[in-house]
Amino acid sequence: MPIDLKDSRNRDYVSSLFCEYLQREHRSDLIRLTTQPAHVHFSLVVHFNYLCEFDNLFSELLLIRPLDTLLLLDEGLRAALKLNCIESDKPTTHNPFLNVHTRLTALPVIPEVHRETIPWSSDVGKFIALRGTVSRVGPVQVLQGRMMFTCSKCGFQFYVDANFESHFSIKPPRFCPNRDLPCSSPYLRPSPDRVFYAKNYQEVWIHERFRCLTVGVMPRSISASFEDDLLETVKPGDDVVINGIVTRRWQPPKDGVPCGILLWIKVNYVENLSELKTGVNASHVPSERVAEFESFWSKHNTFLDALESRNILLRSLCPEVCGMYLVKLSLALLLAGAPEWSCSTRKFI
Repeated sequence: MPIDLKDSRNRDYVSSLFCEYLQREHRSDLIRLTTQPAHVHFSLVVHFNYLCEFDNLFSELLLIRPLDTLLLLDEGLRAALKLNCIESDKPTTHNPFLNVHTRLTALPVIPEVHRETIPWSSDVGKFIALRGTVSRVGPVQVLQGRMMFTCSKCGFQFYVDANFESHFSIKPPRFCPNRDLPCSSPYLRPSPDRVFYAKNYQEVWIHERFRCLTVGVMPRSISASFEDDLLETVKPGDDVVINGIVTRRWQPPKDGVPCGILLWIKVNYVENLSELKTGVNASHVPSERVAEFESFWSKHNTFLDALESRNILLRSLCPEVCGMYLVKLSLALLLAGAPEWSCSTRKFI
């Protein structure tokens, strides 16, 4: 039974657990993010497989409560950045790390997560990885992300975030949310703020790939929202895999017209397969994993030691299957590939 995220202690536990994972596996990325300016949006790409190896709790929470889980991951990232600044004797008052985001990649290839077809209304609230083709890209927009309100009775000030489902409209609550001094006044007014909390936003239309459809079936499409550092990462015609939450968006109400509801995907991470094929974008592998790979092979200087290292990797490939050395060796060679052969120079590139 997964933990209840409505309890503040459980929420603190999840964010602190993710903070511990970042301190162990993404130390160099944390150092890089602490040197970035505070007003620019930056993200940390986390391999979900590595995160589940650290603790399987994250996989359960992402399938059941994806929106709350992503918010807790962002809180854990901010806590890890502040802790890293404290350890390096850097001040954190000038940079509260409000513009950092956690991006999840390498989701498990299971039917509940990976999709080749456009989701339906029954999939609302699920975190999925949709593979499709970009058909249209909208312009970049700047929206107000939050607004400050003040209670006319008790003077309590609070922020209200823009609601994604109602097209980023900002509506205050019906009553004052002050809990220190019980106040239920309905008189709330906007307050001037020195900082304008802007949010970058872009709409992208994704349609199904033709090769995944049967004969006579027209491809369906869905709109996806790209925010902050994900802007302008795709263009029409790109094959992409978008990781995000399926949600609804309500059309603005009009007199005498039924309210319209559309399905959207709030994107957390996008993988441009077209760039991967052309070699434009490198894989987001943590530097700690790269150092671990280099350290493993640097211990063996002779050819016989290298063969023994290869056998160690082969034994870790499908460890439940005993023996079958040649089959595992063939599979490993197929996965690793080979350098490109140039016909003109008759050499490997």
